[in-house]
Amino acid sequence: MNSTADYFPQFGTGTWWVEITTFKPPCTYYFGPFYSYREAELHSPGYIEDLVKEGTGEMLSLIKCCNPTELTVSLEETNQTVPV
Repeated sequence: MNSTADYFPQFGTGTWWVEITTFKPPCTYYFGPFYSYREAELHSPGYIEDLVKEGTGEMLSLIKCCNPTELTVSLEETNQTVPV
């Protein structure tokens, strides 16, 4: 099985990502990587729109330079709570 790094060689190197945390279901999604904050900012509305169409309701969106190890994190499975 291929890892995320096989598809995105820059995965885990501190590139820019759109992080969206939804309340229903309680999940955190990572979209990227992007080479600049501005590039991530330009793509962010499309990801938000897609999640709204899926019926996620309220969400928190951030653009950050990070090294996500997973693209989708279920907060229920990790016993984490959605930040308020």
